[in-house]
Amino acid sequence: MPVAYIDVPPGIRIDAKKKLVKEVFVTLDEAYGVPDTRSFLREWPLEQVSQDGRLDSAPAHHRHPASRGECTEPRMARFLSGRRLGCGRAEHVA
Repeated sequence: MPVAYIDVPPGIRIDAKKKLVKEVFVTLDEAYGVPDTRSFLREWPLEQVSQDGRLDSAPAHHRHPASRGECTEPRMARFLSGRRLGCGRAEHVA
């Protein structure tokens, strides 16, 4: 059973949350094809999140190579082909 923990700032509208968990489900289902995918949204106020030793309300920066469109693992590179990365998440390209 694939499980995703998604850390988000508070105040995201319910329709945006529904879209986010749907996209995560589709992505995990395409990658693994295993049923019973679960996603857990964890809301963190920005003043309770630290990045690079700073505690401030600046949005987090994505540092993972996949979030920048870079990938060294062949399986992930194949999976991301046909997608474009923006704002740290994969989006389908028409």
